[in-house]
Amino acid sequence: MTGTSTSSDPDGQGPDGEGSGATGPDLDALARAVLTLPEVADAAVLPVGPGGEPVAFVAAAPGSRPPSPAKVRRHLAAGAPAAAVPREVVPVERLPRDGAGHVLTAALPPVRSRPHRPPRTATEAAVADVFAAVLVVDRVGLDDDFFALGGGARTVEAALDALATRLGVRLRPSDAVVAPTVEALAALLDARRGRREPPARVVTVREGAPGRAVFCVPGAGSSPVAYAHLVARLPEKTPVHLLQARGYERRGLPEWSQDAAVRRRVADLRRVRPHGPYAVVGHSLGALHALMMARLLDAQGEDVVAVLLDPFWVATGLGAGDAGHPSVTEILTPELTPAQRRQLSRRATLARRAKRLASLPLAGLLPMPPVRRERLLFTLGWLAAHRLRPQPWGGRVLAYRTADNVDPDRLWEHLVPHAVVDRRVPCEHNSVLRPPFVDGVAQDLSALLAQDEADGAGTRGRRGGRHGRGRAAA
Repeated sequence: MTGTSTSSDPDGQGPDGEGSGATGPDLDALARAVLTLPEVADAAVLPVGPGGEPVAFVAAAPGSRPPSPAKVRRHLAAGAPAAAVPREVVPVERLPRDGAGHVLTAALPPVRSRPHRPPRTATEAAVADVFAAVLVVDRVGLDDDFFALGGGARTVEAALDALATRLGVRLRPSDAVVAPTVEALAALLDARRGRREPPARVVTVREGAPGRAVFCVPGAGSSPVAYAHLVARLPEKTPVHLLQARGYERRGLPEWSQDAAVRRRVADLRRVRPHGPYAVVGHSLGALHALMMARLLDAQGEDVVAVLLDPFWVATGLGAGDAGHPSVTEILTPELTPAQRRQLSRRATLARRAKRLASLPLAGLLPMPPVRRERLLFTLGWLAAHRLRPQPWGGRVLAYRTADNVDPDRLWEHLVPHAVVDRRVPCEHNSVLRPPFVDGVAQDLSALLAQDEADGAGTRGRRGGRHGRGRAAA
């Protein structure tokens, strides 16, 4: 913990440039309460805007997952009046402070203020009520975005369950990425009333304008919701699609062969967009698939860029013999820490392995709690990748490694020798897709899309000339 002071710089300016007035002891108490969360390193609660609305700025401890805004509000609501709980919780990489410990508010990210538009219909009112309850927000309007308010893969399941109970319409997590605001989700609920639509193999978030289309590849056991923050930060005219893992929203036999899974995903991609240019984005095991897809599309003559988010090459067959290469037991028991595994007897370890192996064929077929389904699909994906030996690709790559990544540099240099971006991100594995760290990924990808447009490359489907050879490290 580096400090709890809510004091701002001497100008008295809030992060939006408005006069913020004097701070009060209640804000100090709220900041101290936020700091009791174990994953928080620093926090400040500051009055923002003409009305002096309290806003919490929260920096996670190094290597920890930043707490979601909903978790911060829930934590504060346990000990403070509802009216005192900040509606806006802004994750930051660090809090800028001067030598005296005061927060330099001019260096904080701006806080957007939107006019409140109240619900107009019964469906909109139901959605707003559910958002408010699940995300611990006192007032929700038509323009409020579920994920911007702090929603994630777990809370979206809870929200959709509540809406299904209340309205009798069952939506899927990917629907919330397509329609994240109260107004949009209510319209989708009304449109689906009395209709049953099969889950799509590819979810189109937006058709966009002609140009490089972004396709997001799910990780092992990962929800499409994982990409919600990245999607929201890309230019509105960018075509964006989510590829679905078999067995997650779409029932089916799990994908045992990674090569076959990649071929299926390329076929799904080309059914939606027969020709490029493409940007294929993948996280974790999805990054391994994104690299393999890029190689295949490139071999077919298409213009493709790969965005690889923390792929863990060391977990594949290429990492056999390296310190970070996981054992089969580690893959089969991802819920256990190394210390917990050491405490298990050999008999208990074998029993857990056998039970998990017996469950894997059912992972994509039988209804089960989301946490169990995700764990089984995660295990299955990495078991299949354990002996895989991915091939290098010399095309354009945007590469990101988190603090959790233990890949030897030689594997990156072998597999993606000509990355145009190669960044180390100071966060844990899953947080690279969450604020504030996803902002850098979105900025890099948006800059590439803008350069495409300036060069006229965004409208050409076939690859021409040599691959880019530049490299920017950070």
